[in-house]
Amino acid sequence: LEAGTYQRRNEPIALRHLLEDALTPLRLLFQQQEVQLELALDTDLPELWGDPQQLSWVINNLVSNALRYTPAHGKVKISAHCENGTVHVFVADTGRGIPAEALATIFDKFVQVKDAKESTPGSVGLGLAIAREVVEGHGGKIGVESELGKGSTFYFTLPLTQNGNGSNASESHRS
Repeated sequence: LEAGTYQRRNEPIALRHLLEDALTPLRLLFQQQEVQLELALDTDLPELWGDPQQLSWVINNLVSNALRYTPAHGKVKISAHCENGTVHVFVADTGRGIPAEALATIFDKFVQVKDAKESTPGSVGLGLAIAREVVEGHGGKIGVESELGKGSTFYFTLPLTQNGNGSNASESHRS
């Protein structure tokens, strides 16, 4: 993304299908790790504009992180709704939580919250930085709320009318 070699696609996306499809490869991992996966989506989620591959990657990254830090018999809940022309997506877990001092830098490059009990082989701390870059590149915002011992909720918002150049999605269909 940073090198500018990836050309972001801009097409209509059915958010419900995007979320369901992004979770498909993770369902077996949830079963194996005995973590409950809950999907709570508004029935009338509208289409939005963006790059489905990039947004799917963001969802996969947030859900994979939630699974990684949630113990057996815990829960990860993905929810989404639309409000005032903005889609809100939440990934909440009942994991260990993030220390308050780490919240300000959690989306920075090469930042990892260290835990002596766990390590992630091959991880260099780029996932959340890339997720932020993708979400912001789509005109949205990303954030986190967390409490140690209770879990974390990562969330992002995406505007419905943003299609990469600030015009209305319905206008971009006209030629």
